[in-house]
Amino acid sequence: MSRVLLKCGHADNAIRIMPDGTRVPSCAICACEEQVVIPDLSTRQAKCSYGMHAIRTSNMHLAFFEHRPQYEYDEYYCGCHGWE
Repeated sequence: MSRVLLKCGHADNAIRIMPDGTRVPSCAICACEEQVVIPDLSTRQAKCSYGMHAIRTSNMHLAFFEHRPQYEYDEYYCGCHGWE
């Protein structure tokens, strides 16, 4: 499944269905829908946002991925507090 990066920095994590039935990738966290070009993430790493220090190679498919170019690490959620 193809992912998009949104202006808020998050990978799309929701779909907004428009009145005409069009499905628009969006961010349920920030209510953002504006897409931006995906940067080269091959040299970046992401840390779990809950500070569990789970570090992974940055990837648009990580849960709740957020590209944070102004910081050393991007963020994602590793599942350390469950999925409910």
